[in-house]
Amino acid sequence: MAPSLAKLMLSNETSLKVLGNSLIMEKVLKYSNAFDIHSFRKTCHGIRTCVDDLKLDPQFEVYVIYMITDKKIDAAARVTGYKTFKSISYEQINDCENIITTVLAVLEMNLKNQKACLEELRLVCSFYEWTVKSKEPLETLIPEKLVPITSEFLAGFKEILKRRSGLLKVKKLNLYSVREEDVMQVLPYLDPKSLEKLQIGDSHWLHGELYHKTDYPESLKISYDIEEMTKTEQWKNLRQVTVNTGILSTPIQKMNLTNCSKIYITSVARITSDDVVYLKENLLTPKLQSCTICFEEFVEDPQLTEFFGQPRYIERAVVVFKRDRRIWYFPIPGANGSMMEIDLDRKLCLENVDSFKYE
Repeated sequence: MAPSLAKLMLSNETSLKVLGNSLIMEKVLKYSNAFDIHSFRKTCHGIRTCVDDLKLDPQFEVYVIYMITDKKIDAAARVTGYKTFKSISYEQINDCENIITTVLAVLEMNLKNQKACLEELRLVCSFYEWTVKSKEPLETLIPEKLVPITSEFLAGFKEILKRRSGLLKVKKLNLYSVREEDVMQVLPYLDPKSLEKLQIGDSHWLHGELYHKTDYPESLKISYDIEEMTKTEQWKNLRQVTVNTGILSTPIQKMNLTNCSKIYITSVARITSDDVVYLKENLLTPKLQSCTICFEEFVEDPQLTEFFGQPRYIERAVVVFKRDRRIWYFPIPGANGSMMEIDLDRKLCLENVDSFKYE
């Protein structure tokens, strides 16, 4: 808060009446950030009503919700023009409380008047404090705690987004430890013209990424299908897509990736020679930066060489990998000499390059 405002004694009755005037309060709030606005709201009913009636844009730049356990949730936010985050922790002390209701109420208050585009909205739907040893096995913790609390929170967040007077503008959406149906609780209710980047990850990926653990039970790994979300306007306008999942079952040609410039997918169940040709034909544009797709199974077709010609570079397979590494280059129309490099090995990489990797 500005030094001049900090000196104001809001306990003074005259000050309270003055700040209850909407014309005066509007001028005061021009020099305040979102957190100052919340402080004003807590002063008294008259000022809170005045602040709410003005419907000023809090101008959040980044907003993060981290569901640490089913009884503990952290929230953090940064406003435009500031480098530091302000955070708050919510803990459910007894069974009579509903931590989800509390967090959603604050979230709606914070975002209902947000008009500026959020640079990033990050929702981490975790379920277990891995730093604390539990007597319960993962097989019990994940289905019993992750799904209900995540579903309840995202269903509530969906209603918040639907109640807004306009679609929430977000440039980058990060959703971690979510299922495909969870993503659909948020994605269709964001402004499609603003959303450029989407990163999603399931609980299997989060388990390894955040906690550097490899003991995620095989029995809990589920197939991930993104076909429904790829049909949304929000997906079709994306520039960057990152999908970090155990196994992605959606066929490559149904992923609707042709508008993207940067793509990273950790693991698809199956990729074919037709898929490689499809990606080459549809991504061969100057906007391409890179496309990396890891796969479980590659279905080879002799016609791949007929379509692409002989690779410029071949690295013979060692016994462990059982597949030759092949690299092709294709000129990108209208790209001033840039080329698409297709590197097919244990994963498929398509990249915009200026020179040959191997002479």
